Amino acid sequence: MTVLVTLPLVAAACSDDEAASSTTPAATSAAGDSRVGYVESPCPSPNFPGVRRLELGATFTCGTLTVPEVRSDPDSRLITIQVAVAKAHAPVPKPDPIVYLAGGPGWSAMVPARERVFRGWNRNRDVVFVDQRGTYHAEPRLSCPEIDDHVR
Repeated sequence: MTVLVTLPLVAAACSDDEAASSTTPAATSAAGDSRVGYVESPCPSPNFPGVRRLELGATFTCGTLTVPEVRSDPDSRLITIQVAVAKAHAPVPKPDPIVYLAGGPGWSAMVPARERVFRGWNRNRDVVFVDQRGTYHAEPRLSCPEIDDHVR
């Protein structure tokens, strides 16, 4: 609970200079770009530097989703977000997964993923953890070192 209360305060302390530098439009266009879509890839490691208990491990499969920043404009720059999936333990899982988006602004769904699975969220359903735009494993990343330091 302490983290939930203090994160908005820490987020308010983030410098505008760093966020402004990471929001410069990329030169890449999405039109006809084979990089648009979902690509399975190794889970991020370290998931969060210096905090080993947050490593996702073999329970998860991961990938990245790359889409145009502006959905109605396929020529807008590309953004990439991290996705992690924890398969259900049940032999016949329920067909609709839980899709988890972390609260924000700026909080990664990858950070609490291991703990959520440890608590049994994937007992009967797959759980899909999806980072929000600009969060820790996203590209571009809208960094807030004050939050990163607070979590450590």
